[in-house]
Amino acid sequence: MSSRPTQRDLELAWLMLKVINELREDEGSSVTILCDNPDFEGPANAVVCCGEWTKWKEARFSGETLDQALADALGSYHIARRGGT
Repeated sequence: MSSRPTQRDLELAWLMLKVINELREDEGSSVTILCDNPDFEGPANAVVCCGEWTKWKEARFSGETLDQALADALGSYHIARRGGT
């Protein structure tokens, strides 16, 4: 039986959900959360985003944790929305 989530766990989950919703709020945009891959040589977590901001190509963002992968995607999203590359 798993332990109950802490307040910090719930807050982090809420923040990650807000990030996911921001990344997919534009019409047609998607966010795919990939399965953890601890055997991979590199970051174990990744998300794939697709939308106008990725020029409709799948863009992969990774991190040691899911929240780090989402933060990487969100940073790129904001840069693209400001007109950067």
